[in-house]
Amino acid sequence: MYITQEDIRRAFVKVGIGAEKKSRVISDKEKRITAYHESGHAILFHLLPDVGPVYTVSIIPTGNGAAGYTMPLPEKDEMFNTKGKMLQDITVSLGGRVAEEIIFDDITTGASQDIKQATSLAKAMVTKFGMSKEVGLINYDNDSDEVFIGRDLAHTRGYGEAVAGKIDEEVKRIIDECYEEAKTIINEHMDVLHKCASLLLEKEKFPEKSLKVYLQKALRKNRCCRSRYGKKGSMFMNKQALFCDGTGVYVIPPEPVENQKIILRFRTAKDDVQEVKVDHK
Repeated sequence: MYITQEDIRRAFVKVGIGAEKKSRVISDKEKRITAYHESGHAILFHLLPDVGPVYTVSIIPTGNGAAGYTMPLPEKDEMFNTKGKMLQDITVSLGGRVAEEIIFDDITTGASQDIKQATSLAKAMVTKFGMSKEVGLINYDNDSDEVFIGRDLAHTRGYGEAVAGKIDEEVKRIIDECYEEAKTIINEHMDVLHKCASLLLEKEKFPEKSLKVYLQKALRKNRCCRSRYGKKGSMFMNKQALFCDGTGVYVIPPEPVENQKIILRFRTAKDDVQEVKVDHK
């Protein structure tokens, strides 16, 4: 008796997501909703530069109550998380709800766990990691101080109502901006969304290599990504594409003024630099 690579893959998914329940009967309507939901997640995983890639996408229900799953597999271990990556994680989490809204003009309860994760991450950015200019570099995360079983009843808050309101506003702003970002990207790649959903309805499950075939068009079209890390509404290259010649430091270019000519420099696979002149009109 030998352990095969397929056994390892099944165990990996079972530990990370939960056991698949293939015997559970699901209606065609629910399968279609799940297919578009998971396709929304998968597209964002592949298009955003600092998250993904996807290990497996499936519309087979799991033992933990999920109708399907999109399982990422980070390419490397990292000690630190950046603000940009955390924003992209939130954007990916909201991709399923966005796809439902766009395709069916309605929403379901299937995104409840996604919303919970996105909210928790956005709140940590504001209250724990000092990533909000409005709130500042102050730690307002007091949850870890209450360790006894009745902590919710005796929960104390180390800040007033004014700060609490500001925290709520910042968390909502982050969620809203990431939701709009996810909606814009998915709308720009609607053909890919339909193809991924169709493949899922046919196969029910497929690995990263099959997914890349259907996302190849999107990957070519999205060499650079829109982002909100600079001024609101600005457009610039992501840190993997933009290269500052001479210093080797990745930078965010300033917002170009009307009729200004700008030069974009790229580091290629051969590690050289190529310039592209763009007329901004």
